[in-house]
Amino acid sequence: SGKPQPPGRIDEDGLRRPSSPDERFAASRKGLRRAPRTHDRIDRKEKISKCNRSALQEVLRNCLRDMLRRCTWASLQIPANGAAITRKSTPIPSKQMSSVKKRVDDACPISVAPMMEVTTRPFRRMMRLLTKKTWLYTEMVVAGSVLHAGDELLPFDAEEHPITVQLGGSDPEALAKAAVLCEKQGYDAINLNCGCPSERVSAGCFGASLMKRPDHVAEICRRMIEAVDIPVAVKCRIGVDDVDSYEHLCEFVSTVSSTGVKHFAIHARKALLNGIGTKANRSVPPLRYDVVYQLCEDFPHLKFSINGGITTLEDAQKHLNTSRLCGVMIGRAAYKDPWQFHRADELFFGESTQEGITRRNIAEQYLAYADEEIQARIHRLGDRLTLPKINSNIAELLKPLFWLYAGVAGAKRLRIKACDEHLLFRQEMKKRWPDVDLTAIKVSPLAHEALNLVDMYAARSPRGMQETFQAEE
Repeated sequence: SGKPQPPGRIDEDGLRRPSSPDERFAASRKGLRRAPRTHDRIDRKEKISKCNRSALQEVLRNCLRDMLRRCTWASLQIPANGAAITRKSTPIPSKQMSSVKKRVDDACPISVAPMMEVTTRPFRRMMRLLTKKTWLYTEMVVAGSVLHAGDELLPFDAEEHPITVQLGGSDPEALAKAAVLCEKQGYDAINLNCGCPSERVSAGCFGASLMKRPDHVAEICRRMIEAVDIPVAVKCRIGVDDVDSYEHLCEFVSTVSSTGVKHFAIHARKALLNGIGTKANRSVPPLRYDVVYQLCEDFPHLKFSINGGITTLEDAQKHLNTSRLCGVMIGRAAYKDPWQFHRADELFFGESTQEGITRRNIAEQYLAYADEEIQARIHRLGDRLTLPKINSNIAELLKPLFWLYAGVAGAKRLRIKACDEHLLFRQEMKKRWPDVDLTAIKVSPLAHEALNLVDMYAARSPRGMQETFQAEE
C-alpha cells in the first residue's frame, strides 16, 4: 500500500507482533497484540480451561485500564540513581471515587430479587422500613419504555439505597442510552435481564432467550459499561431449552465477563421457552445449586449470587456458609413473608435489630408514606387524573400492607376489612366526582380500623400473641 508499517514482525497467521521489549511496551499502549512467549502457550493438561484463562487475562487488562484512568504517566518519577520507582497518585474525582466503592459493594450478601408487579416503589419502601442494608431491585424496565417515558418511569426515594435497576431489551444502543438515564437518576447499579422466561419477553428476543447469544449479550454489556460508571451486572439462568450444558454456561459467563462484567446473579434452574408459562418455570425445571457452586470454583475472579427456591434467611446463610457465593437472592418468599427481613441487618451485616419493632410500628410508618405518595401521584397525573387511576393507585399502596401481615392470625380479616373500606370509598368518590377535594384523599383511613381489628383478634389468638411477643423481643 506504500504506507509505513509499524515495527515488529509478521508471523504465519498474518498478525504483526512486536519483537523488542520497547516495541512490546509501545504495542500494549496502542492495543496491539504482544509477541508470544513459550509460557503463554496453553497446556491442554492444565486444570484451568482456555476460556477461564482468557477471561482472567481480560479482567487483569480491565483492572490495568482502570488504574491508568486514575493516574497519569507524568506522575511516574524515575530516579537517576536507579532507586525504586515511586508513583504519586492523582486525586480521584468524587464521581470516580463513589463509582469504585459501588463496584466493590455491588454483590450484596442478601438481596430481594427483581419481580414484576412486586418490587414496586411501595414494596421497596416498606422493605426499607424492615432492613436498611438488604440490596433492592426494581421491576424489569424495558429500555424502550425508559427512553420514551424518561424520568416518569424511573423515580425512586433516597431511602431505597442501595438499589439496582433491572433493564430488559436486546438493542445495545437503546440499552446504553437507557443505562445513562438510570445513572443520572441515581441508581447504584444496573442489571441486565437474561433470565425472564415469559412468552411476551421471549417474543421480543430478550430475557432468557439472550442466553443463546452470548456474543450479543457481551456487546450489550460492553456498550453499557462504556456509557456509565456504575456497575453493570447480569441476571440469568443455568441454561435455556436444549442449550443447557455446563460448557455452554461457562462459555456464556466467560464471554460476557470479558467485557468487564464482574457480578452474575444466577437462578439455579434452566428456562423452558416452549410455552409452559412463567409460573411453571419457577417450579417445573429442577433446582441445581451445584451448578452455581461449580461456577464459583471455575471463575474465582468473578462474583456470583444465587437465586431460586430460597425461602428463609436461614437458608440464605447456609448457601453462603457452604460455598464461595458472595450473595443470595430471595424472590417470592420476600413478599410472602417480608417480616422475616427485620432480622436481615443483624444476620448478614452484624447490625443490631431495631428495638421494639413490631408489625404495627412498621404499618404506621408505611401508611404515613402511603398518604404522601398518593398525593404525589395525584399531583404528577395532573390533567390525566381519573377516578379509576386513583383507585388503582390506592390498591397498589395497600398491597404491601397485606403482605406485611402474611401468616399472622387475623390477616384475612385485615384484607377483607381494608377492601371493604376501599369499596365504600370508591362508591362515595363516584357520587361526588369530579367535585372532590383531592387534597383530602388518603390511604391510612382505609387501613387503620382494619389494623385495630387484627390487633384485637391477635390478642385473643395464642398464635397471634406468640408472634407479637417474638416481634417485641
